[in-house]
This record gives sequence, C-alpha cells and structure tokens, in this order.
Amino acid sequence: MRLTDYDTCIVFLPSNLASKTIRSALKTKIYICAVLVFGLRSFCSAVEVPSGIKHDAYDRLLKKYVNAEGLVAYEKWKGSTEDVKALDDYLAQFARSGTVARENERYALLINAYNGLVLQWILQNYPTESIWALKSSFKARRHNLGGANVSLNEIENDRHTSSARVPHLVEPPGSQSVSDR
Repeated sequence: MRLTDYDTCIVFLPSNLASKTIRSALKTKIYICAVLVFGLRSFCSAVEVPSGIKHDAYDRLLKKYVNAEGLVAYEKWKGSTEDVKALDDYLAQFARSGTVARENERYALLINAYNGLVLQWILQNYPTESIWALKSSFKARRHNLGGANVSLNEIENDRHTSSARVPHLVEPPGSQSVSDR
C-alpha cells in the first residue's frame, strides 16, 4: 500500500485540555478511527469499472434534462420511457466485465457511474421528496459495476480513497428538480 498526502494524518492535541483522561480518551478515539479507516481500506477491494464506456447517450440526456444551474427535470425525464431506457442502457455498460479501466479513465468512470446511478435511482422512485427519504439509497448493493453488486457508498468511498483525487463533476442531485424552484 502506498501512502499519499491524503493518507497522512497528524493530530495535534491542545495541552490545555481539561485533564489527562480527556486527552487519553480523545487519543483512543482517534486511534480507533485511524485503524478503521486504514484497516477497512486494505480489507475492501476496489470497485472495478470496465473500460471503453460510450458516453454519447448520457451526454445527450444530461443536456436535455439538467439545466445550467444543475437542476434536473425529473418529471419530464420520467415521462419519456425512451430516455429512461437510454439511461438504463448507458448504465448497463458498467455491468459488463472484461478490460478494466485504469487511473484517470477509471476515476472519471466512477464519477459518471455514481451520478448516473443516483439519477436512475431517483427516476425509479420519482416522485420523492429526497433521495434521503428512499430506503437504503446509499447502502444497498443494488448497482452492478464490472460484474459485482456495489452500493453508492462503495463507489463514493472507492473514489475518495484512491491515490488520484477527482472531484465530483456533478454532486449527488438528491431530488432537487426544476419544478422545485
């Protein structure tokens, strides 16, 4: 395992904490958190993403249903069975196994997969007040990437614990829509 700048953590505890007991408890909590983060990271395998995904349909859908402010016209999108199927077909490409994407391509694909799967989940459950109101939106392993069922949390955590950092191009859209204005 290779450490990066993001993996290095230095903790400074103020000497004026009320007591040694508090400092000791805080150190213990920090130690436990560090063990969990680094231990789980090495225990969990990386999400595999197939190489060679075609993005034309997804780009068309985003241009059609997401406005300049990032708001999604969910009701309009859900009303088009052809466009719902186009999103499903786009995301089905991520399920195949084969040549695995590496480095920058992989990170970009993880972002597109995550955002596309969030959109798909909301469309499947629309109307909804929020993605947070839907049962196990982020924890359930209902999405197939590279032949394995994964959760949105696993995709997100894999992207954040990778050695190369790629920010969200689109934050999880929740259920904010054009009609919510």
